[in-house]
Amino acid sequence: MLIYAVDDMKGFLDALVRAAQGAQPQAEIEGFTRGAQVLARMAERPCDILLTDVDMPGMNGIELAQAVHEQNPATEIVFVTGEAAYNLKQMGVQVERCVYKPVTAERLAQRLDELSVLPPFAIIPPQEERQAARPAGGLLGWLWQHFLH
Repeated sequence: MLIYAVDDMKGFLDALVRAAQGAQPQAEIEGFTRGAQVLARMAERPCDILLTDVDMPGMNGIELAQAVHEQNPATEIVFVTGEAAYNLKQMGVQVERCVYKPVTAERLAQRLDELSVLPPFAIIPPQEERQAARPAGGLLGWLWQHFLH
């Protein structure tokens, strides 16, 4: 198993790599500080699991996850973040694919074990996009507002 760990802050990246080593001792783990580095490496050697910070300069973790998923849909995605669940939902992140900082080997192992039962990776459109797409009024609008939203 090959795991790529990504965080723009070296201290957090080192902690993430240690947690991944503890969670999956048999795995090979490579660390990166930039999304572009990961994409270049994915072209040479796709990983099985991507552990990525959400908030990074340049290409953020959400953009990186989408690009990795397009290159290799079999790669499992796990977000590593200090963001609140509410903020993540607003960004379209599946919170069940998150591990919150500070990451421990135990919490990461639990999340990795859950990957097989999670829905497929997807970025959920932000709240405002979903609202813009809903019908404006009438019975359909009422149903949307009360039951479908």
